[in-house]
Amino acid sequence: MKKKSWIWIFVLFLLSLTVMITIHQLTSSSGAKHLTTVEAQNLVQNRYQGTVTQIRLTNDQYVIQLKKENRIYKIILDANTAEIVSMEKLADQTPQQILTETEVRALISKKTKGTITSIKKEKQDGKEIYLVSVNEGTNLTTFIVDSVTGTISTSSTVKTEPPKKLTEAEAVKLALQQVDGTVDEISFETKNNQPYYFVKVKAKDKQEAIVQVHAIKGTVVSITWDDDLKQVSDDDNDK
Repeated sequence: MKKKSWIWIFVLFLLSLTVMITIHQLTSSSGAKHLTTVEAQNLVQNRYQGTVTQIRLTNDQYVIQLKKENRIYKIILDANTAEIVSMEKLADQTPQQILTETEVRALISKKTKGTITSIKKEKQDGKEIYLVSVNEGTNLTTFIVDSVTGTISTSSTVKTEPPKKLTEAEAVKLALQQVDGTVDEISFETKNNQPYYFVKVKAKDKQEAIVQVHAIKGTVVSITWDDDLKQVSDDDNDK
């Protein structure tokens, strides 16, 4: 009977010891501070004065890629102790030469005879590109140009409608809104590659005016009265 009592005491001792060890492990693990991704990134950047380009957590260790002065480093950081486990240089990076807008314009001019209407630089999938819009007759084509290699690809092509010209009736209506009277004459001319209607209106006070209307924009450019025309004619005669 006495022997059995000692056995039970020994079993209870082992159980108590197991419980105490388990509680200690749980307490220790819950109390350990685990670095967050942001904390790990800031720690490495502040320590080495570089830029973290990649970071991932694997088995309580952060695997970090750091760029500093055109060099790439691989750093292993312990997420629990915040200690650097290892650091190795992966490669040297040669600064890439970015094409200028002038160089891009020359490349596009070799590819198409269209008129370049705009060039703008953007980032796409992490690298810089140029978006070049080119007017090719009735088509507006957007080309994508790699800012480093100069590789050209076509992004999109859309049909463009030619500019709509005002009718004579529309030009007359605009002219009469400026000068109240009756239309004597209307003519169409092109000046400096811009189309215009010249509407001659006789006002109610018998004066005459010539209203110049932009045939595309539909705006009144100028109004010249009979006295102004007479003054111009007299000046020409004096010469």
